Amino acid sequence: MLAFNGNSKTRLMHKIALEEIKNCYSNHSICFLKPEQTVILEPLKDNGFERKGRFDFLLETKGRELVGFEVLTRPSKGKLKRKLSYAKEAQKFVFVLPENSLELYRRMEKRPFEKIKKDHCFPKEFSSQSLQAWLLDLKEKKVVEKNVFSKVFNVKA
Repeated sequence: MLAFNGNSKTRLMHKIALEEIKNCYSNHSICFLKPEQTVILEPLKDNGFERKGRFDFLLETKGRELVGFEVLTRPSKGKLKRKLSYAKEAQKFVFVLPENSLELYRRMEKRPFEKIKKDHCFPKEFSSQSLQAWLLDLKEKKVVEKNVFSKVFNVKA
């Protein structure tokens, strides 16, 4: 069993995500799966210094596709924007979030108060088809939704 930093909620989310990764990517298609994988990120525009980041999980398939996973127990728009720079280091990037997080940004089929409700949207950088969101039900200990980020949350066009 892998050891993870953080509280019990963090450990539970990592465990659920790891089980789902193994279900989605059978052992036959996984080349390697590394927890806490450090990567060098693009420098910020204003200072030019290189930055380091860390995927919670980094998966490489036998088809040489890199998939990065970021597990956030208390996500916010700002945290997601900061972590989005990691997406450039992998072909696919998955945010693993609690089901009830970021409710203001959730895409809904029907809105009872359409005229009153103001949409809260993520910037258009979140519209990439390679960016995904997995929502976890922590009580049931399972993934309840997996989809492209822009199909789960409102994203500016």
